Amino acid sequence: KPWTCVVWDPQATGDDKEVKVLSGHKGFVSGCALSRDGKIALTGSFDKTLIVFSLEDGKCQHVLRGHTGRIDRCALSADGRVAASGSIDTNVILWDVKQGEALRTLDDHAKSIRGV
Repeated sequence: KPWTCVVWDPQATGDDKEVKVLSGHKGFVSGCALSRDGKIALTGSFDKTLIVFSLEDGKCQHVLRGHTGRIDRCALSADGRVAASGSIDTNVILWDVKQGEALRTLDDHAKSIRGV
């Protein structure tokens, strides 16, 4: 399943371990973050986008665009309201997960972002 993120149930047995297959990227999926309540997944990709998924139905809620280089890292805040993405473009972007919009770009970095 290229360019996807698979969500697994670690307590399931047999063939029921795979819960959802999250797809929509056009490049390698480089990161995934899950909300604490288990309702939202965030994926980052070499295609320069993040996708916010509902884990209830596996559907795309938002495609977040703003990076000019591949995304290497992504994370969600503890309350699941804000996402952060780090890219080879040397920027960190903070996102409003519910609205699907950029909140702020942190752009004073000298090299690519390897952690958020």
